[in-house]
Amino acid sequence: MLPAARLLLQAARHSSSASCIDSAACQLPKSFVTAVPAADRLFGACVLERLPVIMPEVPEWETEYLGWKAELQNRCNKELPEEFTKGKTTYESEDGEGAVQQWQPAPRETEADVAMDTKSLRRRLDQRLFLLVKTKGDSGWQFPQAESSAGETMRQTAERALKETIQEGPKTYFVGNAPMGHVDQNSSKAFFHKAQLIKGQAALKQGGQAVEYVWVAKDEMPKYINDQETQALLSKMLGR
Repeated sequence: MLPAARLLLQAARHSSSASCIDSAACQLPKSFVTAVPAADRLFGACVLERLPVIMPEVPEWETEYLGWKAELQNRCNKELPEEFTKGKTTYESEDGEGAVQQWQPAPRETEADVAMDTKSLRRRLDQRLFLLVKTKGDSGWQFPQAESSAGETMRQTAERALKETIQEGPKTYFVGNAPMGHVDQNSSKAFFHKAQLIKGQAALKQGGQAVEYVWVAKDEMPKYINDQETQALLSKMLGR
């Protein structure tokens, strides 16, 4: 072995023996050890909505604008005979024997509006209504929700939550695979998925966790949802 190599080997052995210390002294102080947080519980919630049935009322400023626009257009229009411009306001029965009746539009305000029946879908016809439920042992209102199971997507969890809440029969449609939003609550996260009621009435499933339900509009949500963070999310998530 070359003299230079022998000297390097001896120096390495001396350094190794000098740096060997007790293993207890190598342990880090407890203040340096960070505990790994437990995984959050994940919930999928179904935001089931009934779409507007009639057109919303036109605001006053829009009515004034449309009147001004029609007046401006009429200045350049040709005058036509009255029989060409006058609309038909009466109709007869199909067999032609019935009395002539004048057509009247249905009232915008229904009996359910007057009675404030929040279990009826025949109210607030010009706005969206959303399903909220109360579950056994819980005094608060919430969207139908369930805890996610292993191997289940969040949409599948929301679909299962709705299936466990309402009876079979109503036709519903889930809009997309991505959630509308999510909210953190203590050690859990809730992901909201939108669904639309296409046909039928949504009655609670017998023997399920939900014991009471209401159909409410967006501006009625603060009466039922107390959590401020959830209210802020809903004001953005539910749209107009």
